[in-house]
Amino acid sequence: MQKDIAGEIGATRASLRNWELNRSAPALRFLPGIIRFLGYVPFTLGESLPERLVTAGRALATSRERFARLLGVDESTVYREERAHHEPRSASRRKAQNVLASLAPNSMSVLKRSC
Repeated sequence: MQKDIAGEIGATRASLRNWELNRSAPALRFLPGIIRFLGYVPFTLGESLPERLVTAGRALATSRERFARLLGVDESTVYREERAHHEPRSASRRKAQNVLASLAPNSMSVLKRSC
């Protein structure tokens, strides 16, 4: 069973065992597979838009550049919004909120599309 789960996640049985025993934590590259396997995002996305953007990028295990493309904005926009350097434009905010809403525990469409 561990071999099947590890294969589905894209990890080794040894890695899976280490995670189960809290000897190590999964690297970011394994998060999309773990989320697909579980069927939900196993952590909160945060309250503010900047927190949610950072967490969503981590959940997708993607670069800021790729995440920006997913959001339909420039990479520098994501950088500024993650750090709350400015208030996002309403169109940019709506797009980000739509993408983030699709990361809700019962909706894995963004993860499936982008991984």
